[in-house]
Amino acid sequence: MVSHDFFAMLNKLAIFFPVFLLVFTWRGFVKAFVAKLMGDDTAQEDGFLTLNPLAHVDILGLTIILF
Repeated sequence: MVSHDFFAMLNKLAIFFPVFLLVFTWRGFVKAFVAKLMGDDTAQEDGFLTLNPLAHVDILGLTIILF
């Protein structure tokens, strides 16, 4: 039988993961936008000047954090 603690952790993860995804997406976009305002086009050329969360998620970093 699965313990109550496991479901509590799953509940917290279901709440926090979308919030973290939103925060990191917004953070990446703002950093790219400020860099663009200051004359650096690198972030725009690399595709970070977007609110698409998939552009801001690093699969390798996420894998390292989760495992």
